[in-house]
Amino acid sequence: MNQRYERWLAEFGGGGPEDLHDLVVAAIVSGDAIRLCRWLDDRHGPGAFSAMFQAGGYLAPQQTPSSRETRPGSGQPAV
Repeated sequence: MNQRYERWLAEFGGGGPEDLHDLVVAAIVSGDAIRLCRWLDDRHGPGAFSAMFQAGGYLAPQQTPSSRETRPGSGQPAV
């Protein structure tokens, strides 16, 4: 860990920086940030994860391939 990460853990981890670190590592390894998001929301209010990481669409429902719009004739998702 570097000092910047340790400061972040201390600031947002409150009395449980070790718990926050464990949740961050678990989210990175598993690719599932739900527990981390809930933990942050419980302590810092709804949407804390999105606000901290400027990731508004991170937890948005994923579109299925059939629901995506495609560019005509390309089969590629429309931008």
